[in-house]
Amino acid sequence: MATRSINFVREHRRQLKFLIEKDRQVLKLVGIGFGVLVILLVASLAINWNMNRQLTNLVSKQESTRQTINSQADLELKYLTFVAKLNVLTGLFANRQGKQEALAFFRSLFDDDVKIAGLKYDDKDQQLMFSIRSKSIFSLDQVFNVLKSDQVAKQYPLIDKKGLSRSNDGSYSLQAIVQLDKKEIKP
Repeated sequence: MATRSINFVREHRRQLKFLIEKDRQVLKLVGIGFGVLVILLVASLAINWNMNRQLTNLVSKQESTRQTINSQADLELKYLTFVAKLNVLTGLFANRQGKQEALAFFRSLFDDDVKIAGLKYDDKDQQLMFSIRSKSIFSLDQVFNVLKSDQVAKQYPLIDKKGLSRSNDGSYSLQAIVQLDKKEIKP
């Protein structure tokens, strides 16, 4: 009788081969996944290092800029003080120029019989006060006519005349107050 042999190992080997092939595929996928994970980790570490380096550079630039600004704060204060003083001086010279122009204007209006004396300037109210002296009543009449003229009214619309008096020598004296244009002085 011939004996037949049953090979149980063959089936077992086939299943083992199938499991080994499956394990190889899983190992390949795990290896690829691990490789991608390592690449992502290295990339994130490189990005983190680069961002920290940039942040450190920005902080150092910010600190150096802050130190530069702080070191120039005294210079800025001096400059602002200088500008404020310059603005005040500009306003004062503008007022002074207005006063000089007014005085020259009134001197040019009168002849030799009329003299301007006793000049005062009120800086607060921007008023120029002066005395007009005339040798005779005719010269005084000329003064009144000139002060009422359109030429004077156009240039200086607010003129107050007061204190008319006559001295022992026959000359007349009149107090005139002229309102100048107010120029604002900026501190």
